[in-house]
Amino acid sequence: MKNTISLINKLILILFVSVSFSTAIQAKAKKKRAKKKVAKKSSIDFTASIEFSKLGNIFRLDDAGVIKLESNDPAYVTSKRYDSMVAVDDFVITPAVKISGPFNSATKRPLNYSLEVAYDIYTANTLGSHPEIEFELDKKLSKKMWISLETELTLFAFRKNYLSGVDTSDPAGDGANTISKEEKEYSHGIYSEFEPTLAFKFRVVEGNKKKTYAPRIDIEPFIGYHMRWFEAPLSNRDRQGITSGVNFIFEFAGKTEVELGYTFGSVTSPAEDEVDVINSTRVVHKIDRARTEHYFNAAITYQINKKIEFGVAYEMRSLEYLTDNQADEGNYQRTQTRSTFELEMEYNFSKNWSAGAAFASTSYNDVNTIETSTYSQVDITAFVQKEF
Repeated sequence: MKNTISLINKLILILFVSVSFSTAIQAKAKKKRAKKKVAKKSSIDFTASIEFSKLGNIFRLDDAGVIKLESNDPAYVTSKRYDSMVAVDDFVITPAVKISGPFNSATKRPLNYSLEVAYDIYTANTLGSHPEIEFELDKKLSKKMWISLETELTLFAFRKNYLSGVDTSDPAGDGANTISKEEKEYSHGIYSEFEPTLAFKFRVVEGNKKKTYAPRIDIEPFIGYHMRWFEAPLSNRDRQGITSGVNFIFEFAGKTEVELGYTFGSVTSPAEDEVDVINSTRVVHKIDRARTEHYFNAAITYQINKKIEFGVAYEMRSLEYLTDNQADEGNYQRTQTRSTFELEMEYNFSKNWSAGAAFASTSYNDVNTIETSTYSQVDITAFVQKEF
């Protein structure tokens, strides 16, 4: 009951913040479905889409972790280490609907809105199915300046299972001070996430569409807030923080767009006492997951003709954990890096019908004082979209 009330309070906070920010919106959504288009001034647009994704290694396991998940070891069944983690890969179906338009089409520069609701349906790991909501506002302030706000909300997503306690009654019979793998206790990592981002875009060079060497140049600084909270008993994994950065957007001859961006984030966590197992021994100590984040991204989009658009993107993320507790071996002097390479293509069959596909390859490197883990993901996605 207490957890339910806490969640309701957080959702009320989310609605309050979303309304408070409703003077502007937009800031680069990274979803492949339902691409953003300028809202028509005289009508409400309605879009329906469906996306099919083959997602690889959705729990981000290294080779040893994959073997353990697939082993069906009775000790892992007892501890629930892989409970509801049915398969390493999954096939996800995502239906989505979107409405957009201006609040007042009679004004010269109306405030435009966009609301998209999607539901990710995981066919193998069904606990991972969850809704996502994205709400945007944007407004042109002058001939060369725009302001925008984007709010993304993810509800009840499943990350993986995490250690949440140990059974000290010694069911394994190896001594109360020795914690074997069946005496560990794991809980589902169910979380919700809230991310508003406020952005300004300035056109610093108008450019010339007839001349390839005279690009249009936009600069887009932004600031955002990120909050993720887990269901009990994993609340010490909650995190929140401020992100800020800038995007540089170059458009050449109206056909090629190049975007370069950098984002910095500062993330805090509750840093409370938590059950841990070190060298098969139960310990309770402060675990702090506070960190700094650096993102670098580059993307090129090329419009081959009026119907076909092709894109290439690369993103690199670097995380540095800040805890000074040497006993917290999992996070002390911990660094994580992630790099993603992506290819996308979209084809417009007609004015209202379009389809697309994407391929993404991601590699991870996670280093702390006791081990180095490497793992990778390959995702393939296709979508069909209809505008009404």
